[in-house]
Amino acid sequence: MPKTTLTGKWTGMIVYGAAYGPKEGEELYFRMELQQTGNRLEGTSEDIGGYGASPDMATLSGMVNNSEISFIKNYASLHGSTDLNKEEIYIDRSQKGPNIYYKGVLNDVGDIVEGD
Repeated sequence: MPKTTLTGKWTGMIVYGAAYGPKEGEELYFRMELQQTGNRLEGTSEDIGGYGASPDMATLSGMVNNSEISFIKNYASLHGSTDLNKEEIYIDRSQKGPNIYYKGVLNDVGDIVEGD
């Protein structure tokens, strides 16, 4: 039987796609704490390792529709890479990070979300 709420602590991994050129296949690990109220989803996310990890906490805001999940993630500051061929990440605390859109599907057991 699927999980009825996403409220709780989650850990996960993002695998960078072809748009990231030489970083395709690199992984970013994170943990999230989510609160689901009805179909609203709110929470926080913290990168814990891998390529592109930010030292800042991110906020999450989104929706749940049956097994479909979508949310927007915002980091407290802008971070990224000016050269995908290098490992260096810059942080600009004078700017908030951009909206990062995620969507996925919860599996039948209710313990794994896969998506974009």
